Parts: sequence; structure tokens; C-alpha cells
Amino acid sequence: MSPQMRRLSKRPPSARDAGPAMTTPPLLRLAGMYPSVHRQVGISYRRRVAFVDEGLADLIRALWVAALDTDYSCQGGLNPLWGPQGTAGYVAFGNASTCRRLSTLLPVDLAARLTWERRAVRFQPEEISALVAALTRAGC
Repeated sequence: MSPQMRRLSKRPPSARDAGPAMTTPPLLRLAGMYPSVHRQVGISYRRRVAFVDEGLADLIRALWVAALDTDYSCQGGLNPLWGPQGTAGYVAFGNASTCRRLSTLLPVDLAARLTWERRAVRFQPEEISALVAALTRAGC
């Protein structure tokens, strides 16, 4: 773990941390163990701090507000590395019960459009704003 990440993991980032140092261009930053093809941004909520794909920042924060801890994620979308069809986005959770709790917070019609796995949910990138709105309406 880099000294900066070690420092960030011990306290929430300050406003000073939210500047350009918390964003990086695609393919240049390693997010955890995996190279990221999306622009990464730093987010925080209470004592949680992470670098996430820019398109998922609001969703991950909404999940944290709802007390749903996340393990890793990808915003999906079109990318030359994935071929012309692109790929779905996903959020993975530490355990199956967290994934089940998310399904209870969403409207039935939205939950039916998602692909549910044991510890993850997959979605089309255009569903991200609907997920954030649903969590906000649920009081999260």
C-alpha cells in the first residue's frame, strides 16, 4: 500500500485531498490489484475512503449511506479493450446478505432489470442514475 493510501485509509480525506491528486487519467492508476480503464475519483463517507470509477462515485456513496459495504466495482460501458458490445457495470459486496439487502431497497421493476449474483449485482451503465435515485428515495 502506498504511503498516501495508508494515510487516507486512517482518516477521511480533507477538502485539500479532493483536488487533482485524487483523480487520475484512465489506464495510469492501479485501483487495488487491477488496472482501471476508467477515470478514478476519490470518494469518502464517514471513515470509508476509496478510489472508484468516476461514473460510479454517486452510486457507491449512496450504497455506503445505506450501510451496504462494497468490495469492488466497474462502471462498464463501451471500451475498445472489450470489443464493440461493451460490458455491463457491476458492484460486488463482501457477502450475500448485503446483496440481498440492496434488492429489498429497490423498486421491483428496477430490481428485475438487474442481474443478481450471489455477492454482486450487474447493470447496464444507463441504469446507474436510476439506482442512485432509488436509493435516495428509499431514504438512504
